Amino acid sequence: MRLFVSALALTSLLAAPAAATPSSALREADVALHDATLAGRRLLQVLDETRRSGDRARSRCVDVKLSQVNSFQRVLSERRARLAAAIARGDEETARHHRVVIRTLHRQLRAAERAGRACVMPEVEADGRTVVEVIISPDVPDEDPSILSEEERRRR
Repeated sequence: MRLFVSALALTSLLAAPAAATPSSALREADVALHDATLAGRRLLQVLDETRRSGDRARSRCVDVKLSQVNSFQRVLSERRARLAAAIARGDEETARHHRVVIRTLHRQLRAAERAGRACVMPEVEADGRTVVEVIISPDVPDEDPSILSEEERRRR
């Protein structure tokens, strides 16, 4: 039982966000806000290209994801301002809360951008992985050439 409690306590300590300096917390918020701006620009380019292609369903999908990214950008900007105010007041508890919220929004922002790109590139999964479909020709022999004898390999 002691081992379980110790392991649980260690896990909770490792999962908790590390104490950060005010400048690192603000820098992290600035990075998230910058990423939101870039994600919005990239999806706007994808939307323009999709509209030019005339694919209305994909355009609508990208447009929805772009709206979500723009919303994340607004919320991140607001949360960054609240974080700065909490730091200025010396309210560590509130600052920690806003930092956790900013981290969560940043992860969700990246997921929304990936989903927006997946609207026009279905081979890209929502988690950013590329799906590769391999088609093997029916002319390919079933035998494994590594287990063939030297004489059999020469004949082929």
